[in-house]
Amino acid sequence: MDEFCGSKFWDDDLSWNTLDPELTKCFEKTALVWAPCIFLWALSPLDVYFILNSKNRDIPWNWRNLAKIVLTGALVIVTLTDIVKTFTWASCNDSAVYSVDVISPLVKLFTFAFSAVFVYYNRKYGIRTSGLQFLFWLLLLICAIPQLRTEIREAQETADKRSYNLISYTLYFTLVGCITLLSALADEPPRETKHRISKKPCPEQGAGALSRILYTWFDPMAWKGYRNPLVIEDLWDLNPEDSAKEVVPLFEKHWHASLEKSGR
Repeated sequence: MDEFCGSKFWDDDLSWNTLDPELTKCFEKTALVWAPCIFLWALSPLDVYFILNSKNRDIPWNWRNLAKIVLTGALVIVTLTDIVKTFTWASCNDSAVYSVDVISPLVKLFTFAFSAVFVYYNRKYGIRTSGLQFLFWLLLLICAIPQLRTEIREAQETADKRSYNLISYTLYFTLVGCITLLSALADEPPRETKHRISKKPCPEQGAGALSRILYTWFDPMAWKGYRNPLVIEDLWDLNPEDSAKEVVPLFEKHWHASLEKSGR
């Protein structure tokens, strides 16, 4: 790994045996970049499953999904620029280009493109929010903090606040942060659905990934029940996928299959 980065992957004296700990550049450019990307690729079959089994279609293009596509495209441009800058700087200074400065940006490029594909297909198949996408971007944002700190400190030490690395990484961090916020929100309702249109839909359907994780979409009902006793009229309709119309056929399918296997 030292030859891959041109420096140590881990240094106890730098990261542990000190009052001012920081990570090595190699660790920042490998583990903290690859981990979120591996997370997305490894769990992507979950999103594929939800897409293939969705009974909704055609979320209209709007500022949220368009912004995610545009910002992801900007990340691709920034990453490509970093690769070009690496080779240009190495050529001008007659120095070596280490594998990490090529492999890690390529990993990010393919992952960003992969994420954009999911944004498109989630829109096409009526999926308003994706917990996987939100967690990927959140992990990427959190993992980018140590390297942002490193770039700021290096710029301060060299008194070069116009350093390309600092500007590029600050832009990268800002774009990732914006996409994380957008991924926490739910998209517009789909134009087509095979489910019955509810007069009092459950707010979970329009809740974003963060709201679903924190269960904040239920807060209005909890506050209403805290202030006054709940009555039938206060309740929402069941989510379509939780209704007997959807659940019973699936249950019967597996029930009859179990009966056939047992010979009953």
